[in-house]
Amino acid sequence: MTLIAANYVDMLDKLKGMERDQASRRNIAKVYHLRSLLGGSDAVPEAEFSQNREQYGIDIVPSGVLRLAVVRLDRREELSAASGAGAESLFHFAIANIGEELLRRENGCVYADMKNGHLAFIVSSREENGLAGLAERFGELQRTIRNFYRISFTVALSRPFGHYREITAHYGQALRLADYRMIAGHGSIIEPERVEDNERNEQFRIPQELEKQLVDGLKSGDRERTSEAIERWKRLIGTFSFENMFSALLHMGVTLSNTLGEMNHYHLHPISVDLRAINRRLIGTETLDEVREVLLAVIREVFEQMQSGKEDKNKLLSDTIREIIEKHYSDPDLNVQKIADMLKMNSVYLGQVYKSQEGESVVDRINATRLAQARLLLEQQDLMVAEIMERVGFDNESYFYRLFKRRYGVTPKEYRLKFAIDRNT
Repeated sequence: MTLIAANYVDMLDKLKGMERDQASRRNIAKVYHLRSLLGGSDAVPEAEFSQNREQYGIDIVPSGVLRLAVVRLDRREELSAASGAGAESLFHFAIANIGEELLRRENGCVYADMKNGHLAFIVSSREENGLAGLAERFGELQRTIRNFYRISFTVALSRPFGHYREITAHYGQALRLADYRMIAGHGSIIEPERVEDNERNEQFRIPQELEKQLVDGLKSGDRERTSEAIERWKRLIGTFSFENMFSALLHMGVTLSNTLGEMNHYHLHPISVDLRAINRRLIGTETLDEVREVLLAVIREVFEQMQSGKEDKNKLLSDTIREIIEKHYSDPDLNVQKIADMLKMNSVYLGQVYKSQEGESVVDRINATRLAQARLLLEQQDLMVAEIMERVGFDNESYFYRLFKRRYGVTPKEYRLKFAIDRNT
């Protein structure tokens, strides 16, 4: 009895293994025929279609109303990076099985994982209006998947059609509609009516005025004007067909590259931006909102570097002014205008830069340098005050006395006397 029982269990295991193997082969054959149907339905004879439906349980009604749905995971690269290389297949499996169960409550439904980033659902009904609520059903599927897996996906629905031979044509239509996630955004359900205006729009060029606004905004460092140009550009290409939208996107990358190259040609401190990385990021975006964020991030980086370069340039100018004053303080004609003439610059701009960097005016720095030198001469040289005044560049005695007393609290003569007393005590 023990031997019989062991043989019985062994036979059961073998039978289950054979059933699993048969089911696996049957499922592989079913997926193959579904993919063949999606790729070339007009070449499938009716007899073969009926036989496959019967043999593999392909749940498509032979006559009635059919629609194709293409499902694309949103943020595929981020999902793969966060969850591993096999994450996409697992999420597709979850969407497909939950979706098939949900859609089969009212309609016929089959799906195929097309292994190139999307799922294809074929939904059918014998009733003329049986697929009227298909968008709502997919909306329910989106919410279910979001609640369970914290991911989103976009759905593109073909127009209704009446025969299985039209599956391939409408599959192509749904694939094209899925590209309009670029304007519809993540988690959207895209139906043909939504992008009819885009499909009819033949425009593909960005107006010169808009391109000029972007270029001028960049060159002048006007962040508000540049951001407004990007926003206007986004709204405009949101009306283009997908192909022209993509061309405009590439054109924007070229415009940025050319403008930054031109700016670097004339700037002391070149702007360091990895344009190849920017173009890769632009091409890898899935929506226009993402494109805008990439461009705004580039603009922020450019302006931060421009500001840093400007500050470096201003610091260099400020240091140069101080060096000139240190060397030429004894010149009674030294003033802002003379320093500006030496540097071949506008005196007002020069004065503004120096004050913003040092917190004092150029005149204040000249006077402070002269007074410091006068104090040293009073301490170290036995010269007349009038002679010291002239040596440090003052030509007005009352003015010199007034500035000296304001800075040191005593007159030049009082300072010398006090210094001598302090030194000898």
